Amino acid sequence: MHYPPLVATDSRDSQTYPLDFETVHKQGIPHRAVHIEITNHQEKYFVWQRKDERLEIPGGHVDWIEDQRRPETYEESALREIAEELNCSAVWKLDLNVVYKRLGEHLFPIVHTINQIPSSHGNNNEWVFVYGLKWQVEWGDPCNVGWLLSEEGQSPSWMLLDEIEQLSQEKPMGINAALRLFLRRRGVLVPLIK
Repeated sequence: MHYPPLVATDSRDSQTYPLDFETVHKQGIPHRAVHIEITNHQEKYFVWQRKDERLEIPGGHVDWIEDQRRPETYEESALREIAEELNCSAVWKLDLNVVYKRLGEHLFPIVHTINQIPSSHGNNNEWVFVYGLKWQVEWGDPCNVGWLLSEEGQSPSWMLLDEIEQLSQEKPMGINAALRLFLRRRGVLVPLIK
């Protein structure tokens, strides 16, 4: 399987260039990523487990678009990650461009920040753009049994902030770097212990 290069950048996130995943993480080179905080009508957050069973929120790396010789924008990456991870096009039976438009109408920027919290990939040195997405009731519920998520995640649920905090304190190694940043931004520090 061919993976597109990631968007490597500098210490100010101003100059970009393509670089492979392994080199970026092995050498700790700054690169771009997105995190998406999805909330429902009850103000609960969408979380799921990775294959390694750590709890996380949707998101991922910003890709370099090789045929256009340019980086994805942060927003393009956020829409792609949501659509891929929640398998929206297949579940809704809609063209991907329609899915992006639907999601984009409810996507909003929250913060652009650096994330150097250790991750399972090795050195983590990500410029992260955090987005919020208000999940609409009429879209269906990605936590229902009939919703087929991507292969990346399992056991989706809607959780209150207090529930996420409690779970992360009980199992500090059971959350990924994106969820650590999510909690840190809210003043909740989760120890990095094994």
